[in-house]
Amino acid sequence: MFFEDTIDQIGEGFIQNFTFKEFRNKKDEKLGNEYCEVEVTANILKSKGKADANFNINTRIEPRNIFIDGSEKFSIQGIVTKPSFVQIFVWYPYEDSKNYECASSYFPNFEDSVERIIFPPKGQKVSLRFPKFLKQETVAEYVLIIATKDKLKIPCLKDKKTRSRTIEREKLLNILNKLERNKWAKQMLVYKIMK
Repeated sequence: MFFEDTIDQIGEGFIQNFTFKEFRNKKDEKLGNEYCEVEVTANILKSKGKADANFNINTRIEPRNIFIDGSEKFSIQGIVTKPSFVQIFVWYPYEDSKNYECASSYFPNFEDSVERIIFPPKGQKVSLRFPKFLKQETVAEYVLIIATKDKLKIPCLKDKKTRSRTIEREKLLNILNKLERNKWAKQMLVYKIMK
């Protein structure tokens, strides 16, 4: 729940790592609701320079962001406010918190400069499956969409066993942090899969 509520709220930097300092269970006396308050210490990588206020990504998951295991279609639709090079990464923190899967490497049409984002391209589909080894009823997964004004080659590595292409999360964030902030835009989307 901590990831779901906070991971996409860092607009001008990236959470490099964090530690939980304190958990406090509290009660709202007026409403009668209980809630948990968490204190966290985080190392944040701050970007170089200022963002371009006219360079933004606005995307959404269709048809909604909650899916039943394997039974529904998944797509991302949206726009980038300037022609740019778009790359898409998926993060499964319950399975591998240190790596992103390089999803757009399977869809080469994102190599060209685009303004409208449609993922996956026409004729291809993504099936969302609930991980078999988890005991809970729902799981959250994340999609990181990065648009750059200049072509940026991300060094994704192919895993021989799974055949997926991944990049270390910290390596990707360091690549972005070496760029001037006005050269790129990002958006993090979250979706849930239910058993």
